[in-house]
Amino acid sequence: MDAHERRALPEGWEWKKLGEIVAIGSGGTPSRGKKEYWEAGTIPWVKISDISDKYISETSEKITNEGLENSSAKIFPKGTILISIFATLGDVGILKIDAACNQALAGIQMTNNNLNPDFLYYYLKTLKSYFESIGRGVAQNNINLTILKSTKIPLPPLPTQRRIVSILEKAEETKKLRAQADELTDRLLQSVFREMFGVLGINAKGWDKKALGECLEIPLNSGWSPICTDETRGFPVLSLANLRDNGLSNVITKYYQGDKPSKGIDLEIGDILISRSNTRELVGRAGMYKGVPEKVIYPDLLIRIRVNRSILNPVFFEKYLQTNSIKKILHTLAHGSSGSMVKISQENLMNLSIITPPIFLQQKFARIVEKIEATRQSQNQSKQQIDDLFSALMQKAFRGEL
Repeated sequence: MDAHERRALPEGWEWKKLGEIVAIGSGGTPSRGKKEYWEAGTIPWVKISDISDKYISETSEKITNEGLENSSAKIFPKGTILISIFATLGDVGILKIDAACNQALAGIQMTNNNLNPDFLYYYLKTLKSYFESIGRGVAQNNINLTILKSTKIPLPPLPTQRRIVSILEKAEETKKLRAQADELTDRLLQSVFREMFGVLGINAKGWDKKALGECLEIPLNSGWSPICTDETRGFPVLSLANLRDNGLSNVITKYYQGDKPSKGIDLEIGDILISRSNTRELVGRAGMYKGVPEKVIYPDLLIRIRVNRSILNPVFFEKYLQTNSIKKILHTLAHGSSGSMVKISQENLMNLSIITPPIFLQQKFARIVEKIEATRQSQNQSKQQIDDLFSALMQKAFRGEL
């Protein structure tokens, strides 16, 4: 009897293995080396980064019929639930279109008329921490389809499922309003950057440019990936998942209990970490270390960049790397034969061309960022309160307490 089954369910509810009541399959990636698999593609192809809301209605990339036929990719029908099973675990969305997806996602198709897809969507969202804990690896998190199929869900009568969905949908509207405010803050920061430094793709303001290697205080350095546990003692260890679109998260889920390592624990405030290996849409993510947590280990899949502050301000450089123009360039620098993982070499990163506006202007931008980030911090506190309330509501819902 597992932890799930030890929890008593209300009368009329029962535990079911996911694989018993749905069909589960994974996606695939056509070869990136075959242009005919991608150019002028018409088939939506979903990546983890395309899952940003409950429903998935568009994708950033499309594949061709030839790419579909010559890979493990398959088309999942509208209504399929997609869940991330590689790198970032437990992100969930529902297809509003017929679409293929990469192998970092699994498709869950309804085969049982007694299961409401929206009910399953919300329940899977409550399992994100569970999937992260069982899928924790040395460097790259993942769960396989066997784990997914054996995951148990509480199945109440269909009318109860519909009532729970109705309650949660109303509560989720509050979260959407908070998210809209966050998006406005992000847009403000992007607008300030464009106003001060121009459109990067064309260097409209004619800034001087240097190779990144000319802007460093010390050489680039990859970290170290120790064998970790989830016991909250020892040295905290960052993972690829700590790098988000808007920077470096300081939430730690892995710890190393051994002796102090000789590598990977030399971060200083203002250092930039960038993912040198990941899925193509996530490789090149970058964020600045702000000193929390202290004595943290960064893994081999991250490269530490310590800039010469007479040339580059770290805050400016972090936001520079996060612009869409530079992310696209970083993606083109990534190579690899694996369908899921690509890598950026230190040599390619050293040769990356960087604009170097006057340092006083970069510092002015950094002061503006500090004020905007203070606003964001206040928003995050409000968002956390809303998220906590919504999470508590979901937990009660799936215990039959609503």
